Amino acid sequence: MIVGITGGIGSGKSAVLDILKEEYGAHIIKADDVAKDVMVNDSECVSKIKEAFADESYNEDGSLNKAYISGVIYKDESKRELINSIVHPIVQRRIIDEICNVRNKLICIEAALLIESGYTSMCDEVWYVYCEINERKRRVLSSRNMTEEKFNSIVKSQLSEEEFKINTDKLINNSFDKDFTRKEVQRVLVWG
Repeated sequence: MIVGITGGIGSGKSAVLDILKEEYGAHIIKADDVAKDVMVNDSECVSKIKEAFADESYNEDGSLNKAYISGVIYKDESKRELINSIVHPIVQRRIIDEICNVRNKLICIEAALLIESGYTSMCDEVWYVYCEINERKRRVLSSRNMTEEKFNSIVKSQLSEEEFKINTDKLINNSFDKDFTRKEVQRVLVWG
């Protein structure tokens, strides 16, 4: 079974993935990790990003200039759509290749943009990891080097709670502690 895992920033997708991997032996594919690799190591992708966003997109050592890119894409929706149109087709091909080469009963694809990027078509089910917005903000501001303004900008760029619910099959509430989340995962996976 292939399960897509999605949710907003700070919702706890990683916590859910940890439970799925540790307790159910799931093979985990994180689209963001694949995208980071593609944006640095795929020559076609690098070339297209430089062409679309200028040479400042990359540091002198060849690494992605994350501050520059995120500053551009979170302020301009058309730029965000442009970079997604460059990166996501390549990421999708890589994910499909990985799925084809893995022999596992449970494969989980995690992506904040799972729905928007069309990854749902390769999933048997799509799960929405839900968490109250104030808890998400608390988590992100306490664990990441991020301002409240940037957090709000990212939240605004993502699907709304209602859009997530409409486009997913199951909901995992991750607003509480890890034991509660563990029970939620068990409920969704075992009991449907």
